Amino acid sequence: MPITRLNHAVLYVRDARRSAAFYTDVLGLVVRHEIGDGKAIFLRSPGSDNDHDLGLFSVGDEVGGSEAGRGTVGLYHLAWQVNTLEELDRLRAVLTERGALVGGHVGGAGGAVGRERPVRPDRAPRPREGKAALRRHHRQHRLSAARPLVLGAGGGERG
Repeated sequence: MPITRLNHAVLYVRDARRSAAFYTDVLGLVVRHEIGDGKAIFLRSPGSDNDHDLGLFSVGDEVGGSEAGRGTVGLYHLAWQVNTLEELDRLRAVLTERGALVGGHVGGAGGAVGRERPVRPDRAPRPREGKAALRRHHRQHRLSAARPLVLGAGGGERG
């Protein structure tokens, strides 16, 4: 029998409680379990049938930042699904208010707000190649077809 979907993700974070507060306050996830006085926190989306969708493991403030995508391989992004463009617009507003929104797009699979455009990590240019190489990469792999997602009164539109 083949794998049918990803069940959950686990992230190492500096402070699981601080990170959990973001996911609960901004995205509406619910804390399901906490282990070791905040050392590990497991969250679930209210619409999920999983035990948990996201695990957060504290590693402390003294560890260095991730070089994933700049100097090492690693996680590129997580994608959360919503049911309406109105909900996507609400999340855009909340992320903007929190200073956590840095982009958005519409691609073949729908609209998104979040950190970055989709890039196939196995074919992405190296950081030292710069923005021009990234633009070429997007054109070569038809990622330039992703158009800005314009959200606001009246719902979403593809720009």
